[in-house]
Amino acid sequence: MQNENMTIRPALAANTTRMEEQLQIHVWKGGWEGETSEYLFAGFHKKVEEVKDGLNYLNVAPEDSAIDMVIEDITHAQNYLMMLADNLIRSKRG
Repeated sequence: MQNENMTIRPALAANTTRMEEQLQIHVWKGGWEGETSEYLFAGFHKKVEEVKDGLNYLNVAPEDSAIDMVIEDITHAQNYLMMLADNLIRSKRG
């Protein structure tokens, strides 16, 4: 799904950079190619719960450091979905 005429939105580019930064931090774990869909979905679900808790906290204390933590949890959740999608895409190709 590549389009050479496509312009990547700044927010998407920044988000992708955050995702890659987190992946680089955890590169020592060896990747996600061997992980099951269930494992990756459970990791996503755990991070969603952390996002939910963080958003509840922000309702009472909207501090920059707390916002940063919620953004970090959101990015982790996105990475789990990306890994899940990547594994599913690769499974289609054999």
